[in-house]
Amino acid sequence: MTNFRLLGALAILLGWVSVAAAREPLVFIGSDTFETTILPTNRVGCPPATSVSTDDSGVGKASLLGRFTVAAGECINLTTLEVSLGFFTVTAADGSTITGNYSGTAQYTDNTHSSILYAVSGFITEGTGRFNHVTTGTVTFLGGATFTSATMATGFDTIFAGDLYLAK
Repeated sequence: MTNFRLLGALAILLGWVSVAAAREPLVFIGSDTFETTILPTNRVGCPPATSVSTDDSGVGKASLLGRFTVAAGECINLTTLEVSLGFFTVTAADGSTITGNYSGTAQYTDNTHSSILYAVSGFITEGTGRFNHVTTGTVTFLGGATFTSATMATGFDTIFAGDLYLAK
């Protein structure tokens, strides 16, 4: 019997069993398209000598969310292509929102540095409307973008996915 108690305590400590996570998450998956603008002045925390800040806006469709719009932004290191300080708000057609943050990395797909692929992920931190009981969640954006000018790009998220944990 002592071995079972020890194994049970170990399972809880390692996260194999979680009493707090008794609820199943609500999972969504979809895709979107967007436009990105490189800002003339970087946001606070984004080093101007090595990085750029962006504003992103797009539209998409995902399970659980339906049709949605997304507003986002991030800091991109021009040498390493590290993506940091990412933030987003996804607004469903009924006006409900989920917001959060993300970070990750990107890589060029060609020698002209006109196209990138990226993988970023983060956390959902808040919701409104039908998502107002969100306590946490995760989000992943996997996609790419092509620069149409020195300060503009069009892109896509082939995969926009995540999960939401609700308090009620």
